[in-house]
Amino acid sequence: MNEQFVNELQMYLARHEYKKLYTVLIAEAYKEQTKGIQGEKRQLLAQIKDYENRLSKARKLVVTNQIDASDYREMKSDYGVIVTKLEAKLSSITN
Repeated sequence: MNEQFVNELQMYLARHEYKKLYTVLIAEAYKEQTKGIQGEKRQLLAQIKDYENRLSKARKLVVTNQIDASDYREMKSDYGVIVTKLEAKLSSITN
């Protein structure tokens, strides 16, 4: 009985010559199904980078005395909250 069961299961194994085709088809299906998620992740990463660049520019303005340190701290606080929210959203998407 066990041998018959094993023989029956082996009938459903993929043939060696079809394995590459199955791999390609599964990869394409996965990419198609996760396309929206990948786009959203790219968008979130771009937004995070944008806020980090803004903060970097603000630091340069503080160094050159074009803005006050208090203004920089306020921007840093505001941007920090936004970046934290974006990173949390990114983390939830990734998981």
